[in-house]
Amino acid sequence: MIATNTAASVLALLFAGPSLEPTLRPATGPTAVEAPEVDAPEVDTPPTQPQPPVATPPSPEPVAEHEPENAPAAVTPDVESPAKRKPEFSPGVQVFLRGQGRVNPDFGAGSAQNTGTVLERARIQLGATWGPLKAFVQVQDARAWGFEASTTSNQANTDLHQGFLELGGESETRSLSGYVRAGRQEVAWGKQRMVGSLLWLPGARSFDAVRAVGKASIVELDMFVALLSPRATLVDPSTDPPQSEKSAGAQLAAGKLSFDIHKAINVEGMALSVFEDGTAADLSFERRIADFGGRVWGAPLAGLTYDVEGHGQVGRVRDQDHRAWAWAANVGYMYGKHRVKPGGHVGYAMASGHQCTMATEACGNADNNDFYNFFPTNHIHYGIADQMNWSNMRDLEVAAKLGFDKLLTAVLAYHYFQLQEPDGRWTNAGGGLVGSGWDPTNTGRGLGHELDAFVTLKPWDSHLMVQPGYALFLPVDAGARLAGDTPQHFAFLWLVGTFG
Repeated sequence: MIATNTAASVLALLFAGPSLEPTLRPATGPTAVEAPEVDAPEVDTPPTQPQPPVATPPSPEPVAEHEPENAPAAVTPDVESPAKRKPEFSPGVQVFLRGQGRVNPDFGAGSAQNTGTVLERARIQLGATWGPLKAFVQVQDARAWGFEASTTSNQANTDLHQGFLELGGESETRSLSGYVRAGRQEVAWGKQRMVGSLLWLPGARSFDAVRAVGKASIVELDMFVALLSPRATLVDPSTDPPQSEKSAGAQLAAGKLSFDIHKAINVEGMALSVFEDGTAADLSFERRIADFGGRVWGAPLAGLTYDVEGHGQVGRVRDQDHRAWAWAANVGYMYGKHRVKPGGHVGYAMASGHQCTMATEACGNADNNDFYNFFPTNHIHYGIADQMNWSNMRDLEVAAKLGFDKLLTAVLAYHYFQLQEPDGRWTNAGGGLVGSGWDPTNTGRGLGHELDAFVTLKPWDSHLMVQPGYALFLPVDAGARLAGDTPQHFAFLWLVGTFG
């Protein structure tokens, strides 16, 4: 009933028309680039992104509490009509550079060479606001240095990252607000374990979606539907004659209901559903998964934070019934109110896995129990070496942290990774198989130890972020059996400049 009242109230605000102009203010809610919440320490601090414009209406003239009896009549100011109001424009620019290298990328099991590359992202954006109406366009070029054929070639790596129209508003007391947004847009929910903007990668992530957000007092409802791929006729050229199959495409629908009860406790429930019918690589592939989850977080005492999240899934993958689960929890503490703040956090994450009984792609078993991670930002949770996905896993994390004002944050973190099902799949942060992926005869759980160290420096507030980092992954037991027994090293230097 609360969610229904919220949605109805927000729709009343959005479509009441120009007659509500004296009490309707442009929304100051979600920006074009959603940032993860900072209620608990994380293993990474994504850079601040350029923000779309937010128009602020002029404050009303102050009125004297008591006017003299013979005071002259008040002069009514000439209020500009909505039709004559001019749109406000807000430009922005961002440059992302990261040099990185990986030693023993295949853990010494094969002949893979050590890798080294420089990644770059250049963004330019323009936002416009006219009363309750917004438009936002963000174009980016994402590349690895030297990937083009020559210094004069253009491999068409520039694309629209975000481009949307938004209609929103809020009541005069700001107790009721909301917006409807349609177009290509970033979406980041909570800790981004299920839906994230993936700012770690140069291309990042955005959805072709329609999104509606409404807030009334302590309750917020956030819903969106996204088209992941359109209907099409897919062709497999490897067969003779080439085989074709009609595909219904892929779609994502999601909803989240949040309650901002108190700084000590906040609660949200969410539901996500994905439908995929065929891919270019597998014409017969089918995935239908519904996920139901919840999250509780807060800061009950000064410096103390906690975050707990859990999910259950049902559905079907190929010809297998899908049943899966996952949960994660962490507790963090930052000491004192001085310029230098020591602290740290501990956490544990688990996700169900699929027991493999054969070496084929489906790996056997009548049911599919690999937790489906949807569209997350895993880099900030399961080690900066990116060797772990929230599926068929156990992760124990212990981290120490040192902050100096808002200028510098240093983190030293340890992870111990295991397989939930020893004969199940090992997948990395992007969902790809690590090494051979699985071994039906494996009985050990241990994958490896990872040690992470990085420093985040912001010398000019949000305009520049400098982050050097290093990760060491030491495979053990099942990790050595599936991938190799040679330690892997990963190092990077990340720079992000943001203006506007």
